[in-house]
Amino acid sequence: MSRETFHMILIIIMTIISINMIFCLIRAAMGPRFSDRLVAVNMVSTKTVLMIALLIKYFEESFLVDICLIYALISFLTVVALTRLLAESGKKKKTAKEDKPVMKEGGENV
Repeated sequence: MSRETFHMILIIIMTIISINMIFCLIRAAMGPRFSDRLVAVNMVSTKTVLMIALLIKYFEESFLVDICLIYALISFLTVVALTRLLAESGKKKKTAKEDKPVMKEGGENV
């Protein structure tokens, strides 16, 4: 396969991934729950790492590998932190529901 053909295939793949990223961003904006938005943003981050990896092959520059790895680590840590935040907020809501007094029919607290 010639170099021009390889570069053309990379450009086509990057275009398809870019269109897919736009759909993921739309999903992140429309997501009814925080978890839907979190998954969509995680997908965008993963696709960004993939795009950087494809640019490594396209430009044949090795310094982009470091950028790709750093971005992947930052993306992973962000998702872990946001997931932990989501889990803690779920626990607080659950305990708040349990702390509410239950009312009997006559209006007395149980």
